[in-house]
Amino acid sequence: MELSLGRVELGPGSAPPVAASEYEAILERAMDHVEKRLQIVASERTEAARMYLLLAGRRRLQRELLLHNHPLSRGLCLAILLIEESHRRSYEDSFESLEHAEMATRIAGRLDPQRYGASLVAEISARAWAALGNASRLVGRLGRAEEAFQQARGDLDKGSGEPLERGLVWELEAALHATRGRWDEADRLLASAAHLFGQVRDRHLEGRVRAKHGILALLGGSREAAVGRLTHGLRHLIGEREPYVAAAGQALLAALLASLADLPAQVRAREALWQARHWLGWPRAQPARPLVSRVEALLLRGAPVGGSGVPAEVMRLVPTWPRRL
Repeated sequence: MELSLGRVELGPGSAPPVAASEYEAILERAMDHVEKRLQIVASERTEAARMYLLLAGRRRLQRELLLHNHPLSRGLCLAILLIEESHRRSYEDSFESLEHAEMATRIAGRLDPQRYGASLVAEISARAWAALGNASRLVGRLGRAEEAFQQARGDLDKGSGEPLERGLVWELEAALHATRGRWDEADRLLASAAHLFGQVRDRHLEGRVRAKHGILALLGGSREAAVGRLTHGLRHLIGEREPYVAAAGQALLAALLASLADLPAQVRAREALWQARHWLGWPRAQPARPLVSRVEALLLRGAPVGGSGVPAEVMRLVPTWPRRL
């Protein structure tokens, strides 16, 4: 193959030569298309916030009417906002989380592929169904959760293959497998999600998933693996983004370290507890307060909290942390 400034010459039997200027024109058209999509999304941000305020505080029937009739209820940004609110509310009110996820799936199902692009619509729909699956799990509707994740997987297959999107769905689905007692499948999905987040260099998401992987190891009876994974995950987690996860994770790590009953571990346990108290200063971390308080009481006794593991009273709180496990 010979390269020139003006044309690309290919070998025998290849397609006709293409001028470099033609490639530039193709790239320019593609970039115009991307910029238009970005402009559409940017213009919807304010509209999405306005629509969410209209929905907030309304009764279920009123919400349904607004979603069905209001012109602002068909935007991609509103679907994303409802998905994020579903996750946030899962800390405090699982049924509110479920309602937000249900609204998100309705909006995602009405998004216009011509306006946003078919792959993007499919990926937002996958996120919405995964949020519904997670919220359904939290309220004990496991059959519905299974169906929602099946829908999410189908939508993912129609998307662009973006690692971040796949990792977010796998992270949530792992919690369902853990709830069902399918430990190997949960372990596989969390390991795969952490790998994908590492690929896209999102250290926060990778840290969050590795912390969950540590809790899975704990539930499986491997305290040493749990300490290692939690330590690694919390080191990369950005607490300001998810202070609840930071507070609860540090508290659980403190309990695990104290149960090792050696002096360096005891020192690290108190450092982890100090970190947990620090993150409790954030309003969004308040759901972690019961766990932090119990761990603090156990450590104040001045003795290891468990000879071979975490005490049962702490273990009972483990399945509720973090919100997606």
